[in-house]
Amino acid sequence: MKIAILSRRPDLYANHRLIAEANARGWHAAVVDPLQGYLEGGSVESMHEACFRQMHEFDAVIPRYGPFWQRKLHGLLLLLEQQGFRSLNSANAIDLVRNTAACQEVMNLNGLPVPRTVLFSENKPDSIRPEKLPFGFPMVFKRQYSSQGLGVELITGPAMLADRSSKCFDQHEAFLLQEFIAEANASDLRLMVIGGKLVAAMRRSAKIGEF
Repeated sequence: MKIAILSRRPDLYANHRLIAEANARGWHAAVVDPLQGYLEGGSVESMHEACFRQMHEFDAVIPRYGPFWQRKLHGLLLLLEQQGFRSLNSANAIDLVRNTAACQEVMNLNGLPVPRTVLFSENKPDSIRPEKLPFGFPMVFKRQYSSQGLGVELITGPAMLADRSSKCFDQHEAFLLQEFIAEANASDLRLMVIGGKLVAAMRRSAKIGEF
C-alpha cells in the first residue's frame, strides 16, 4: 500500500506519525503538496497536473489540508477519487463538515442533539438584535472557516457581539452564533466510528482560562 498525505506542511508532527505508522505496517507514505502547481503561479488546471504527476506511485490519499484551501482542493480530491484513488475521507464528506449550515442541517435531520445555532450571511446589512436570538449571553461566535479554535470566541455581552458581527459584515464573511453549553465544563469527547462501530475515543480539555 502506498499512501499520499495531502498536506502543505511536511514538518507537522501528525504527518511524521502517519508516516511512521505506515512504515511499521510495511506500507509507504509520503507528504504531497496538493497546491504546488497553483502556488507557483499557475492555474487550477496546472495545480491538478502537478499533483497528478506526483501521484502516479500511490494507491490512496489522506487529505490533511485546512479549511482555508477547501474551495481550491475540493475539485482536486474529487478528480483523484474519479481516477480510482481511495481517500480516507471523501471529498463530499470533507465539503459537508466544512459547510457549517449544511452540516448543522444534516445533523438535525438525523436527530442528533446539537447546540441551538443561528447562521448569518456575509451580506446581511443590519445589526444583530440579541433579544431576538433563541439563547442569551454568553454565546459562542464562530467564523465560517474556523479550525482548531481559531475564529471561535465566547461572546459575553452586546458590545462584544456588535463588534465581532460588524467586522464580519464589513468583510462580507458569514458566521454563526451558537448556544454555549456551560455544563460541558470546557471539555468534550471525540469519538471515531468506522463501519458503524466505535473504534476509538479521546477526551479533549481546554487549558485553564479557556472555554
